[in-house]
Amino acid sequence: MTVTRTAQATKRPVVYRLTPSVMHYAWGKSQQTSLAARHSGLFPRETPDNAKPVSELWLGTHPNGPASVSPLFPSEHTDPAPLSSLHSTPFPFLSKILSIASPLSLQVHPAASLAQRLHATDPAHYPDA
Repeated sequence: MTVTRTAQATKRPVVYRLTPSVMHYAWGKSQQTSLAARHSGLFPRETPDNAKPVSELWLGTHPNGPASVSPLFPSEHTDPAPLSSLHSTPFPFLSKILSIASPLSLQVHPAASLAQRLHATDPAHYPDA
């Protein structure tokens, strides 16, 4: 996936490669059977199947798994940076690509104030404040 931005000094477009963060949950597919893993470019096809399933690819700015960006053409800049570095103001979002091997439970996300209270009283079951 690529993101385009115009360089300030030269006014020419800079094309960025967007690299997702990978989440490994028990319900995910193996690297070999997951189309999401294969098309993300993060796992070479010859990678042997390992114990960590690929369950989610995160494309966004979530602090637990921010996507990274790097210029598509290395002459511009070679170090990957967090996706949020492309914006001068906070730009919170998270898009997920799921790779599901077994049924999932229903997930309900509470309002921020309730999430903070639940996390404070039972962080083992509510890890995200």
